[in-house]
Amino acid sequence: MELIIGGSGSGKSAYAEARICVEYEKICKIQDNSSTKPPLYYIATMMHGGEEIEEKIRKHQKMREGKGFHTLEWHTDFLGHLKENEKEKDPLKLKSAYVLLECVSNLTANEMYMNGGENTRGEDVLQVLKDGILKLAQTCKCLIVVTNDVFLEPCPSKEMEEYLKVLGELNQFLAFMSENTQEIVAGIPCTMKKQIKEKQMNQGEKILIVGGSFQGKKRFAESIYRGKDWICGETCELEVIKDAKAVEKFHSFIKRWLSANRTLEELISILLEQEKERVIICDEVGCGIVPIDPDERQYREAVGRVCSAFAKEANRIYRVTCGIGQRLQ
Repeated sequence: MELIIGGSGSGKSAYAEARICVEYEKICKIQDNSSTKPPLYYIATMMHGGEEIEEKIRKHQKMREGKGFHTLEWHTDFLGHLKENEKEKDPLKLKSAYVLLECVSNLTANEMYMNGGENTRGEDVLQVLKDGILKLAQTCKCLIVVTNDVFLEPCPSKEMEEYLKVLGELNQFLAFMSENTQEIVAGIPCTMKKQIKEKQMNQGEKILIVGGSFQGKKRFAESIYRGKDWICGETCELEVIKDAKAVEKFHSFIKRWLSANRTLEELISILLEQEKERVIICDEVGCGIVPIDPDERQYREAVGRVCSAFAKEANRIYRVTCGIGQRLQ
């Protein structure tokens, strides 16, 4: 299984199609007889809707035109489709199939919010999606999964936060299960290498861990720092920052610090005390449209400035995506 992640319009779909076609052509050259060639499936998850969505669907259909894909429109009940195929003794011939699943972010939203989705049946959406995609990966010959990076903007609602949490956990699971994970940036594939083992935090060392929301930053940080004295930036007393070794949700701490009319200079001075080791986990909140609200603008800029100042003195800096920590410094 291979996981492809990227932002909107990043070229992830075109890259994923090219990847699965390369793998498919390899096996077709070996199995020259057309009657023995395996099927090539495109599992489409986008629900039909208004003109904008229909135009997007037509665009994707045109992209894969003439490439040999057979389309399966599995918008909801993903695991149910697989069980039905298995019950009927594999009429889709999935055991020999090459499959492109496009995309997990749509599938997750459908299962959570659409009629016929797992949530409407009272199921645990995350677990059902994990089970379904894992079952598909274990059944078919080759699977490439596409997902969206939608985690770099402040969350506008509780409903959206719940969706991002489920999708973030699912992406981490898929990256863990995948042999290869690629982040697509402006059409360029960037391989996300899984670390064999990062060394433990040393005395006096400063470590910064950043990334989008729900990316597994805390889990990654705990592989480096195994102490139990974590403080949460959402709820801790402001003064504990002076002696804190490990801070999660640091972006929330900065917002509370500003609300208490404390200065960034004071906070930066505390963080950079020379002989104190610190590991800080912070969401990247500076992406997306600049907020109209001046307090929100000040907060986002403050997070960037404090993290930049800390990064200059940090021994190690990591960016975590899908649970995979990429060392930046």
